[in-house]
Amino acid sequence: MISSSFQISLVAICLILLVLLIKNIITYKLELKYALLWFLIVFVNLLISLFPQIFIFITHYTSIETPSNLLFLLGITASLIINYSLTNSLSRNSKKIKELTQEIGLLKNDIKKILECESEVK
Repeated sequence: MISSSFQISLVAICLILLVLLIKNIITYKLELKYALLWFLIVFVNLLISLFPQIFIFITHYTSIETPSNLLFLLGITASLIINYSLTNSLSRNSKKIKELTQEIGLLKNDIKKILECESEVK
């Protein structure tokens, strides 16, 4: 069992993270679709902080030796999910940048042709 002072500290950290997430969403520094995963992580941490018995029950139910092993497993899993989400987003953005760069090149070429035609007409 965790001490009440540590439990209060964990709840306070979760609430601070929740406020920061909401602030970043309101000020458009973070998109909602990326914040949802962080909301889930903060919610799970808050739930575990408030009710550590759930965490101990899950540890025994999954036949994991100690709660700290489950904590590491959840942390690594969350890190992998976040990493995959960021890689997916990076890949989509890279593709969009490539398409936009090609479009700009074509538009510059069109502008150059238009200017050449105008100079020939004069």
